Amino acid sequence: MTELIVAVWLAFATAHQAPAGPGPLAKSLEGTWAIDNAHGVEADIVVTISHDANGVLLVKAAFGGSETVTRYDPTGKDTTNVAPGQKTPATFRSRIINQRLVTEIWDGPPQGPPHRIETRWMESADVMMTELSKTAGGPMFSRVALRRRARLPPAPVATSARLADLTPLATSQ
Repeated sequence: MTELIVAVWLAFATAHQAPAGPGPLAKSLEGTWAIDNAHGVEADIVVTISHDANGVLLVKAAFGGSETVTRYDPTGKDTTNVAPGQKTPATFRSRIINQRLVTEIWDGPPQGPPHRIETRWMESADVMMTELSKTAGGPMFSRVALRRRARLPPAPVATSARLADLTPLATSQ
C-alpha cells in the first residue's frame, strides 16, 4: 500500500513540474524588438528578450544610454523588479494563460488585488503586443506593438576574387 501511495505521489509530482527551460510562448517572445511606428524618442528604445537557465524571461530595455532589466517567471513565482524612476520594488507574478504572458503587478509586496496587469502575446511571428490595464478585465491604459528587429546578416566571406587581389607581405625563396 505504501509503495502505491509513493508511486501515485511521484507520478503526480512529475506530471506537474514546470518544464525545464522556456515554453513555446516564451521562446517566441525572445529576440530584439523595437516599438512599431515609433517617432521621436520612442524610436531609440530597443527591447531584448532572453531567458536564464531557470526559464525566467529577462526583458532588457535600452534607451538613452541606460538599460533596465525586468524578470518574468512564467511558472507563477514572484519576481521583484524596480521600474525606472521608482525607488520601491514592485512584485511581478506571471503565468501563461491562453498563449499570453499575463503578469500581475503590485507596487511592493503582494497584498490584495494587483495594482496593474500586463499582458504580452504574439500577434504574428514578428509583432508582439503588450497591454497594461488597471485590473483584470478592466480598462486598458496602454497598448504597444513591438516589431521584431531583423537579425544582422552574417559577415561576408572572402571569395577567391578578393583573395587574388591581396599581395603577400613577404615571400620566402
